[in-house]
Amino acid sequence: MASSLLDTIKIVVDCDHKKWLEKQQRQHNSGGGNKITKAASSPYKKISVPGAYGARAVVKSVRNATKLVIECSSPKFLTGQNVFGSEKLQPQVTAIVKKVCRYLDIRLSPQERKNVEDGLVALHRIDVVGHLKMKNRDMVDKLLRNLKMQIMFLDRTTSNYNDQTLYIDQNSDWKSLKFYGKAAEVNFRPLDETLPHRDFIERYCEDLFRIELVLRRRFLKARGIKYVRDWSPKIGRKILRTEISDLKLTDNSLKQFEHQPNMGSLPNCILALHNAGVDLRSVGFTQRQLKAHAKTIRSAIDVNINTPRSVQLLSDVPVRRIMHSLRFGKNRKAVALGIAEILS
Repeated sequence: MASSLLDTIKIVVDCDHKKWLEKQQRQHNSGGGNKITKAASSPYKKISVPGAYGARAVVKSVRNATKLVIECSSPKFLTGQNVFGSEKLQPQVTAIVKKVCRYLDIRLSPQERKNVEDGLVALHRIDVVGHLKMKNRDMVDKLLRNLKMQIMFLDRTTSNYNDQTLYIDQNSDWKSLKFYGKAAEVNFRPLDETLPHRDFIERYCEDLFRIELVLRRRFLKARGIKYVRDWSPKIGRKILRTEISDLKLTDNSLKQFEHQPNMGSLPNCILALHNAGVDLRSVGFTQRQLKAHAKTIRSAIDVNINTPRSVQLLSDVPVRRIMHSLRFGKNRKAVALGIAEILS
């Protein structure tokens, strides 16, 4: 893996700002307000806070002006890009809260500041990101195409946008996965022209395959991750690796077939039918029987008979091997240039 980082986060900060909110509303009602006073006086109380090089955070006042909900791409809000970043959550949260409060002119109490510094900030979403550096942009497209062909047969909701982005469980309130080539996204949403090292970042994205794992509040809560202090890079790495493993991906080595002595005659017959391109659902097996046989064959030779043979034959890249080559850490070149240094 070329680099790994945290991207979008959603946090809830203890912040008693009733007096501040009342002041904004008075200014708005008197006709002398601005964008902040207008947003603070609306029913939704949702404010857009500018970050680095055109990035923004969405801030919302909730619980009778006792809490602030902040959602943003952490590296983009702080540095103007989200290609390079950090897996450390606490320093980023501290920097984001300071930047938001400074812009809104809100002062935290000593206890509220201590809560932020100690990680006693509720965590409602966190995106764990990994990158795979491919040989060229064509290989990025091939990996995405072959990944799509395998994943579409999973018992999970998938969606595909313009053959450039693949989602698994996109609308889940639990977790979702996203795969895409970073170059296409950077072309669609260009980096700010004044961003330092912009040319280097764009070149680096040319052959970059991106994996984003979105973990939402229900998932985090079920795993005892309630506050920022409960999170660690080790947790993020383990969860991402598990998600990739659970996809049960295969390589194009499946083109080969021979009798398997470690399986009985029936599983071998089923495997032979599968390799001949037969739709096993048309042979007379029930769904329950197919599921049991699939498990037996999978454990014996790591072949997924639920994926049609035609799809496997189309595979021209070793999907499983590439996706399981995840490596975590910082990119040395980016570190040398000082990109995203503020996040650590």
